[in-house]
Amino acid sequence: MGMPSEIIKQVKEFWSKLGKKAKIAAVSALASVLFISILVTVLLNIKSYELLYSGLSSQEQAQIVSKLGEMAVDFKTKPGGIILVPSDKVASLKMQLSSEGYPKSTLSYDLFTSSSSFMTTDFEKRQYLIFQLQERLQEAIKTISGVRNAIVTLNVTDESNYVLETDVVPSTASLVLDLESSVSLTPKQIKGIENLIAKSVPGLTNDNVSIIDSEGNILNSGISSGPGVNLEKVEIEKQAGEIYKEKIIKLLEPIYGEKGVSVAVNVSIDFTQKTTDQIQYTPVDIGEGADSDEDTERVFNQIQSQIVNNGGEVSRVSASVIVNKRISAQERAEVNEIVANSLGVERENVIVTSMEFEAANKRYENALEALKPKPSPFAQSAKYILPLAAAAVALAIALVLVLIKKRKPKPAASLEYEEVKDIPSQFPLTDEVPAIVLNETREQAIKRQIKEFTSTHPQIVAQLIRTWLKEDEE
Repeated sequence: MGMPSEIIKQVKEFWSKLGKKAKIAAVSALASVLFISILVTVLLNIKSYELLYSGLSSQEQAQIVSKLGEMAVDFKTKPGGIILVPSDKVASLKMQLSSEGYPKSTLSYDLFTSSSSFMTTDFEKRQYLIFQLQERLQEAIKTISGVRNAIVTLNVTDESNYVLETDVVPSTASLVLDLESSVSLTPKQIKGIENLIAKSVPGLTNDNVSIIDSEGNILNSGISSGPGVNLEKVEIEKQAGEIYKEKIIKLLEPIYGEKGVSVAVNVSIDFTQKTTDQIQYTPVDIGEGADSDEDTERVFNQIQSQIVNNGGEVSRVSASVIVNKRISAQERAEVNEIVANSLGVERENVIVTSMEFEAANKRYENALEALKPKPSPFAQSAKYILPLAAAAVALAIALVLVLIKKRKPKPAASLEYEEVKDIPSQFPLTDEVPAIVLNETREQAIKRQIKEFTSTHPQIVAQLIRTWLKEDEE
């Protein structure tokens, strides 16, 4: 309990010993430290907001605000259906909201650009708007993982009143995606991009949006219907494979333990629509008693039916199983039979291998490490700002210490005679200290001796001068 009071007492004594200038310097340094700390705190917590949507109806604005609240995103609202969000989240939020169909009632972006002026014509303003939309759509789409670049081209219908309805051409849009190597987008991602573009242009429908990759493959042709590359088919096959995979793992984990097996299942599903026309003939019962010599015309009942198969049948299933230890050939055969029976396929469609995959476990741990969340930009900046702030504080403290040391020292007390008399006798004190002359000539030495004699014995010198004067008079 005595330590704090003792420290306070020492601080007070130290403060009372400081001069006026030192106190002013200390207070200034403390104020500087507080100012720097407050400034660093403000810089770390400041957020800049940008426009997310404008011109929303009050109902849709409330829906989007509710959605942002569920996503734990900071936002601001203003009159006129305006929603503002942090600048670093604008593009990603537009992608997430567009995949859910927002906005539904209005254009997603601001209608004015810095290129507009008083002399700008309506046609030029309209072109500026299209350019702005294309640029913002490209920036938003490039935020998707795996997208290297995106080129958006919009053909927006002129909705002027003087244009005849029969001459109206529907708005269209095209998107060229440059994807990273070995990257493919899911149907949900492509649908979200399609909705983003369609909701950004008045009068544009999803059917009039074309999305292709850098190799010219149409990516959104199979999302709704139709032949060709069907991304939904791939997704469904993947989900079916996961179902079979979980079934196999549940069978083998009780035997080989958790993570004791690695399973991969490949499922092929036939989505071909088939229509079968079937005609069935049945003989007509004409009764008994007919004459044997009478010509008879055979009549049959005809039943015609049409069977439509919408597809979705599993055409082939194959599986590969790796056991994380060495097992015998007999045990591999038993595992093969168990897996084949669980999938309902022939044993030839199942491959069982045994090996220790410690290296695979190591790669798995490295992958998990890579998936850990990266520090935010603010956390990264804090890593540099905080040391700078600490350095500023240390500099301020050093400045105070230097100012204290530079205080004017008090004049030292004069030495008393009693203190001086204790000096050893081998160092006698003399009234005069003889001058030290280097390279002195004989003439200079005589002059010096005369001068010294004159200053030492002025009376004798005066008497000699008087004697010389008397001799001259005689």
